[in-house]
Amino acid sequence: MLNQIKDTSSITLFGICPSCGANTEFSLLGIQRWPERVAKKAGLPLEQSLWQCCNCDTTLMDASLGADIKPQSSES
Repeated sequence: MLNQIKDTSSITLFGICPSCGANTEFSLLGIQRWPERVAKKAGLPLEQSLWQCCNCDTTLMDASLGADIKPQSSES
């Protein structure tokens, strides 16, 4: 069950993609919500943010992103 947030275009993170290795931006696609029994059995949280790499288009969950991934700075 993927519940989309209405406007996710301004929600971004920045860091190294574990799939393509690029230092890139990640756009929030939405929130994945799991039924409690499924999440418990899989060892996942009930909710996961889904991010898309702007370089290779891979979709990643929070747990797949490294600790070096940070919110996009609005400063130039």
